[in-house]
This record gives sequence, C-alpha cells and structure tokens, in this order.
Amino acid sequence: MQDGKADFLLNMFVDPEWGEERGLVQTAPFMVSGFTAVTRRNGMPRDPVIATLDNRLAKEILRHHFPEREIQAYPSIEACLEAVRQKKADVTYIRASSAQYQTMRGGYPDLVASGHLSPSSAFCRPASSSRSSRATASSPTSISTTSSRS
Repeated sequence: MQDGKADFLLNMFVDPEWGEERGLVQTAPFMVSGFTAVTRRNGMPRDPVIATLDNRLAKEILRHHFPEREIQAYPSIEACLEAVRQKKADVTYIRASSAQYQTMRGGYPDLVASGHLSPSSAFCRPASSSRSSRATASSPTSISTTSSRS
C-alpha cells in the first residue's frame, strides 16, 4: 500500500497500533470472521498445548484466556495446523473460513474444525496515513478448550 501497488490489505486484526507502526490508519471493519478450534480427530487432552500465529495480538488474547497453558507461536496458519498434525500442539484457533478451506482441501485429513465459533475478528481496510480517523476494536470475550478426551 505504501508503494501504491495495493488498495487493500486483508486478513488482519483491527489494531490501530499495528497500523500506526506502519504509517497506516485502519478503517472501520468491513467483515467479521469467527474463530474455531482445529484439533486432531481424536480430540485434545485436558491441558492442551496451543499453536498460534506469531503475532502480538493473538498471543496476548490467548495468554489472557489461558494463562496456565503452553502457547507456541508459528509463522503461518499452515505451520499451526502442521504442529497440531505432528502432535507438537493439540489445538490451534484460526478463522472459520481458513479452517474450512485448509481441512477440506485434503492437506490435513486427520484434523477437524470444531464448528464452534469463538471470538470474532474484525477485518478492516487500512487507509492512507493522511487520514485522521482511527479505528477501534473490542477484544474477544471467550475461547473454549473443552476437552473431548481425558
């Protein structure tokens, strides 16, 4: 966007600090996407290891909801899913649309999305840094790691 080669940046949280660090001002959300848990088909243990994207907001949200859980950061959604598949983690929370796409295309036949939507993530369009308005967002309110096995 800063070079004028793109008009939209997608797949981001509403995070005014993130935008400000990059010279962008985010608009109000234009799409909201819920998160869902993705686990191995046999479920997860009582104290699951959580795989998350390596970004400040995701880690803060999960640490707030799961202060006693081990949280491992990975560079991509695919890396989070691979960690669950390889039993390095027990669950990852990703956008429902991404979970459906990734699990249905056949690359992760042993993983399943819970179907339960957890907190939503608002998507916004970054505006140029010359605009004076700032976007705000409320944080998620609940995430579940209900165990399906002992």
